[in-house]
Amino acid sequence: MWISLTTTNKTKTVVDFSKVLHANDHPNGTQLVFEAMVPDKNSIPTFKILYVVERIEVIEKALRAKKARR
Repeated sequence: MWISLTTTNKTKTVVDFSKVLHANDHPNGTQLVFEAMVPDKNSIPTFKILYVVERIEVIEKALRAKKARR
């Protein structure tokens, strides 16, 4: 599922949550940890992290399945 979020530098982005390993509550919003590995400043592979301003409760609500209407 793709969700539109805002990064901490106020840039809109769309996140593919099938690629997110986990989300952590953060003082400025939410920290998203992806399954992708990227080299850090010491060339050591680390998980890709993205900080967004939306609270984890808002993201959780957006990820919940909607009931089908009849």
